[in-house]
Amino acid sequence: MFEIAVEARFKAAHFLKLYDGVCERRHAHTWKVSVRASAKRLDEIGVVADFEVLKRSLRRVLSQIEGGTLNQKAPFMRGHNPSAENVAKWIYQGLIKTFPSKNAKISAVTVWEMPGCSATFFP
Repeated sequence: MFEIAVEARFKAAHFLKLYDGVCERRHAHTWKVSVRASAKRLDEIGVVADFEVLKRSLRRVLSQIEGGTLNQKAPFMRGHNPSAENVAKWIYQGLIKTFPSKNAKISAVTVWEMPGCSATFFP
């Protein structure tokens, strides 16, 4: 199995409903995201996938939430708390629609709210 990873950052605010603590108030982060794509075999040119294609797909997904309040973005408006765990899953769901690789699949999305605090979604 082979795996590649790309990283990006975005700025967005959020608040966690029904959370007993400071996170119930609206607060902002510079979020860090790492996306890993894997393949059993390398493609015809010897790569899992093009790093730039994966990075463009990630930026396209993140552009939907950049600079806003996550609670005001779908699906978080429909009752899902915009926790790091749910943000990682939402990014994954966007990537599987926008990452055009025949060879590779998205294998993990990790989201950091702040250094040392991350959540990972594995499909």
